[in-house]
Amino acid sequence: MQHDTIIGAIHQRALKRFFMGWIRFCQGCLRDGYVRWRRHSLALDRFWTALTLAFMAVDGAPQKIVNNFLK
Repeated sequence: MQHDTIIGAIHQRALKRFFMGWIRFCQGCLRDGYVRWRRHSLALDRFWTALTLAFMAVDGAPQKIVNNFLK
């Protein structure tokens, strides 16, 4: 029984740390929201650009993916 209590306390602490981290992150976003949003947006743009270039490098890959999805 004591083992379950210890495990429960560990999980409770981990959840509290997780939620407190998210709260701090959200407060930071509210404080300097535009800067963080712009940074995330640029990172996402670079990701999509790289993904698009990878698809273009393989001839006909996007069309094959669409055709497989529609089957």
